[in-house]
Amino acid sequence: HTRRYCDDYDTIVSDDDFGAEAVVTHLAELGHKKITHFGHISGSGDESLQFVSTRRIRGYEAAMAKWGLAENCRVVSCEYSVAAGYQAAQSVLEAKDRPTAIFAGTDDVAFGIMQRAFELGIRIPEDLSIVGYDNTKMSAFGPISLTTVDQDPVAIGNKAAEFLISRLDGRREAQGAVFSPTLIVRDTCGPVGG
Repeated sequence: HTRRYCDDYDTIVSDDDFGAEAVVTHLAELGHKKITHFGHISGSGDESLQFVSTRRIRGYEAAMAKWGLAENCRVVSCEYSVAAGYQAAQSVLEAKDRPTAIFAGTDDVAFGIMQRAFELGIRIPEDLSIVGYDNTKMSAFGPISLTTVDQDPVAIGNKAAEFLISRLDGRREAQGAVFSPTLIVRDTCGPVGG
């Protein structure tokens, strides 16, 4: 990918639209129709996260439409933290018509949702599938390791170093790089009613 996000300076981004589509596709293939996304909506905290969150929400909505699930789109606003995920999960998980799957905007949000689900006696993945985003170190740990999206930070860092060196060598025109993230399937997803 060579698409640029800005003509004035170098940009390196992970393709959040693609990552969100991979999450929804995985869940839909497991039979989930009620998939809720926990995202950072404008006005719900740190505005520097708005660009990333907007792309993940857009990717989620597009993928839901692609699977014929547009009428089931639901975005729950929360900041990207464990505490915010926990807090936002309370009303969603206690609702009569709760989702069968949740796509959390970050792994931290997913951990908060998982904590509240455990407290309510909701089994993961039998009663609720959860997918995070970022593939943090904690996501691989048990007893239930988190299905998540990996953005390949090493490759992104290498590209950033390459861009910096070429700037130091005199390059003046802006360059961009877009990396396609990878879904890492672990233990928090299963078929509906599994």
